[in-house]
Amino acid sequence: MSEENAHRENSGVLFPNSQRWIDGKQGRPDFGGEVTISGKRWRLAGWKKDLPDGREFISLSFSLPQPKPARIANAKPN
Repeated sequence: MSEENAHRENSGVLFPNSQRWIDGKQGRPDFGGEVTISGKRWRLAGWKKDLPDGREFISLSFSLPQPKPARIANAKPN
């Protein structure tokens, strides 16, 4: 499945997140991607979790995409 499937109705993509750690702490989801539902694009995040009996599952969260901040032409990177 390719990223273009995120743009098909009632379809999406979910990729492993290689940048989960921030300053040595897990700060980001295990998986991330996009889905399209009723013509609207959503961000999708997933976290690996364990039940007390040892079974594994993925907890999901949907959110609207956040606009990317505009870059100032003469701004210097941090």
